Amino acid sequence: MKETESRTRDYLITSLLLLLLILSLYGVYYSQKMPEKEIKFVPTFNYSQKAVYDYRVIVKPNIVYDNRSVLRPNETPYISLVKFVNVSFTYWFVVEPKIMESTNISYDITCYLESPNNWKKIYLTIPRRTLTRDSPNVQISESLSFNMTNITKLIEAIREETAAFSEVYYLKIVPHISVSTKIGLKPVHEEFIPTMTISLLYSKNRLSFEGLTHNDRKSIGEYQTIYLTNVRYIRFALYVLSTVFSIAFIYHLQKIRKKRSRKSLINSYLKKYSDIIVESEDTVEKGPERTIVRVKSFEDLVKISEESVKPIIHQEENGKHIFYVLDIDVRYEFSIEEMSKQEKS
Repeated sequence: MKETESRTRDYLITSLLLLLLILSLYGVYYSQKMPEKEIKFVPTFNYSQKAVYDYRVIVKPNIVYDNRSVLRPNETPYISLVKFVNVSFTYWFVVEPKIMESTNISYDITCYLESPNNWKKIYLTIPRRTLTRDSPNVQISESLSFNMTNITKLIEAIREETAAFSEVYYLKIVPHISVSTKIGLKPVHEEFIPTMTISLLYSKNRLSFEGLTHNDRKSIGEYQTIYLTNVRYIRFALYVLSTVFSIAFIYHLQKIRKKRSRKSLINSYLKKYSDIIVESEDTVEKGPERTIVRVKSFEDLVKISEESVKPIIHQEENGKHIFYVLDIDVRYEFSIEEMSKQEKS
């Protein structure tokens, strides 16, 4: 029973130490993948370009719009009723935080009328202009007006000329903006092409507007290296744990091996000298005159008698038979009752 409990305890301890060792070794392996440093971009300046289009549709006298001449942006403009489309274009170049640097901006605007997969024609242009400002924050504005009657006539003329019909045509407003400045002692050169598209959907007799807002935001700064000291601490702790668990696991295995070798040696003794070894019970009583050793069987008592050349003395008291051998100051004793406790009850 005790041997079984000991084996179970050894098995549980071995399994626990092995599990802890595996986990700690995996932690060491995983910690090797953790970076000791990270490179972080720290912006010192932010600069942005923004373009916004706004439009007003001027229509002919009508019933559907309650005879109003200007349409709101959320209303559907029917091509047959549209006289003009007035477009306002606003552009901003902004630097944060603000600095006092000269900024050069040059731009032009080209408007194309095109048929998908067929032809493309320049309809309107604003020649290239150049502005110089003593501040990096610059704003420019332009207004354009498109006569829808003239555009429709131009499309019909090209259609008759090419014999190519399309259900949709596009009027594209394409600004080309170039910015040159210096931000934080660093030269900056940017190109920006915010395009607005007016779709002429003749199959549905209406206009649609796309690309009304454009944004481009960038940063200037430097890359900083940040060392992660906690990673080193984690690695060191895992190294220590894995070392401790390795030593504990090896020590426990050696302890089990020694225990088994001693057990094997004891078993060999018991087997080799079984003819002269006597098994005693757990208790050994020490009296004032003799030490009493209770043996497990009558055969063991016979061995003692033969080895010591002493007689076996028998004594009977109330159905309990006591056999014993006296050897100087030791009394070897075996007792047995005529009836067991269960039989008596």
